Amino acid sequence: MKIMTSYYNFIKKLYEKEESGLALALFRIVYGLVVLAEVWQIFYFRHLIFDPIPYVQTASFMIHPMLIIWIISIVFISVGLFTRKATIVNYLFTVLFMGFTFQFTGLGNEFDYHIDKEFIPVAFLLMFMPISRRLSFDRLIEKIKYSNTKQEYNPKTTVSSLNYIILIIAAGLIYFDSIFYKLYSPMWLGGLGVWLPASLPWATWLDLSFILNQEHLIKFLGYLTLFFQITYIFFVWFKKFKVFYLLVGIGLHIGIALAFPIPWFALAMVALYIGIIPSSFYSNLYEKIFKSKKKPTLKFYFDENCPLCNRLRIIVQYFDNGRNIEFLSAQQEAHKSE
Repeated sequence: MKIMTSYYNFIKKLYEKEESGLALALFRIVYGLVVLAEVWQIFYFRHLIFDPIPYVQTASFMIHPMLIIWIISIVFISVGLFTRKATIVNYLFTVLFMGFTFQFTGLGNEFDYHIDKEFIPVAFLLMFMPISRRLSFDRLIEKIKYSNTKQEYNPKTTVSSLNYIILIIAAGLIYFDSIFYKLYSPMWLGGLGVWLPASLPWATWLDLSFILNQEHLIKFLGYLTLFFQITYIFFVWFKKFKVFYLLVGIGLHIGIALAFPIPWFALAMVALYIGIIPSSFYSNLYEKIFKSKKKPTLKFYFDENCPLCNRLRIIVQYFDNGRNIEFLSAQQEAHKSE
C-alpha cells in the first residue's frame, strides 16, 4: 500500500508541474502535417488500394467522402480549430482505415511499414492532450469570447509535464516493439542492420553505395541504432543523456526518410521528437527571433471603448509575433503625439 501511495504522489507531482505548451503545439502542427500527407496519399491512390478492380469495379463503401472528412479533421487539428472534436474524428478514421480497412484489403500484411503502430496510439492520445493551448485558433476564439473593453482575457498557455512524458514513452514503446526482433537477428547483431535494406535497389530510392562500401562506418551506424533503440526508454529521462538521444533519434529518422521510401513514418517520428525537445529551448529561440526588436515599426491608435476595435486589436496582436505594431488607446495616448 505504501508503494502504491508513493507512485500516486509521484504521478500527481508530475501532473501538477506546469510547462509551456509551445513544444506540444509545435508537435501538433508538424505531426498534423505529416498525417495529412499520409492520408492525402491514401486518398490519391484510393482506387488502387480499395477497388477490387481499380477504376473498373469500385469499392462498395463510401471511401471518397470518408477520406475527405478525415482530411478536414486533420487540417483542423493542425491549425488548432475545434481541436477536441477534430481529434475524435481523426481517431475514429485512423482506427477504421489503419486498424480494419487495411487488414481487409491485405495492405496491413503486404505493405506494413509500422506507421499504423504510431498513428493509432498517438491519435488516441491527442484526444486527451491539451494540444491547442498555444498557436491555435481555439485559443484566439477563447480570448476574443471572454475579453471586453474593460479587461483582456488571457487563456492558459501552460500544460502538465505529464504530457511530454507521455510523448517520450510513446516513442520508447515504438522502439521497444522492434527490439526483440533485432536482438535475435544475426543481421543486426553482426552490425549489418543498416547495410542490408539500404543495399536492396527496390527498398531504397537513393544510391547509397558510397556509404555502404565503408565497412567500419556502416557497422558503427548499425550498432549505434541497436544501442539507441535498446537503451532509449531507460536513459532518455536523464538530462546529461537527453541531448544525445534527441540528436541520434532525429538523425536516425531523417536518415530513414532520405534512404527509404517510407518518409511519412520517419517524419512522424521526427514530429514526436519535436514535442519531446524541452519547451525552454523553443521559448528561448522565440525570444531571440521575435522579441529582438526594441521598437515597433507602426503605431496604431484605436478606440478602447469600441468592442469591435478591441477584437481587431486582439486578432492582430495574436498573429503579430514580432510585435511590429504597437496599439495605443486613442483616449489616453492621442494627445501625447500632438
